[in-house]
Amino acid sequence: MPYRDWLFRISDILDAVAAAQKYTIGMEFEGFVADRKTVDAVIRNFIIIGEAASHIHRRLFLF
Repeated sequence: MPYRDWLFRISDILDAVAAAQKYTIGMEFEGFVADRKTVDAVIRNFIIIGEAASHIHRRLFLF
């Protein structure tokens, strides 16, 4: 995988983490699970994280 490609994947992961944090900041667990829109948004970002991570070569994780 070219250097640039995995950097984009890492950037996607960091963006998705930031978005999930933004959606849930200040929320208690009970409030989170009661808010279906927030749950769906966070799940979507978990999917983005997983998809991006699956395209990063395993050798990069050895650092």
